[in-house]
Amino acid sequence: MRSRNCKAPRDSIRKLSEGETDDAVAQLQSATRLNPLPEYQWVLAEALRKAGRESEALSIEQLLAQTGAANDPRTYALYLATRGQLPQIAIRLAESELKERADVFTHDALAWSFAAAGRIDDALPQLEGALAEGTHDARLFFHAAVIHAKAGHTEEASHFVNLATELMRLLLPSEREQLQLVARAVDHELAQRPGPAMGPTAFNKTGHRSPEEEQTNR
Repeated sequence: MRSRNCKAPRDSIRKLSEGETDDAVAQLQSATRLNPLPEYQWVLAEALRKAGRESEALSIEQLLAQTGAANDPRTYALYLATRGQLPQIAIRLAESELKERADVFTHDALAWSFAAAGRIDDALPQLEGALAEGTHDARLFFHAAVIHAKAGHTEEASHFVNLATELMRLLLPSEREQLQLVARAVDHELAQRPGPAMGPTAFNKTGHRSPEEEQTNR
């Protein structure tokens, strides 16, 4: 049985957020050799891409496509939905996983998969289940921001953008980019409304997070 060290992906994601890309790649390559599982392969592909090593990132993603559904269906469903690939397969994997472990993270995976397929009405109840226990998690908040934005729930989206931004260092580079896009869209929507202007989301107070904000949240 393969060992699983969940600390490795978290440390590597933190390194990526702090610009320590080469260290993150080396750490993830070692971790992936020991644990060739989607949670490691996904982060490694992102790290390689950030390092400009596109061909190596594609090779890891090809391996992930071959083995991800069997090795870790929930993480692979999240990966597919985040990449906007094969949403129906992501839904099928997440629905099957929900029968085995109906925890907040599986509800989140199914909500995110529904959202990737454009099924926002189906995503919202699953998102409610994902948030039901008050779990403080960057990815949950990020997904909630995107899903509420797609549902036209601008205030709720703004709320979750702010929560996700506080934990942004724990998101993958591609997730951080998506968070920035939804934050800008939410701010634009709020700015178009009549009446007293609401302040921008935390992400867009200055267009980026200040060094002081980053330091506070490390």
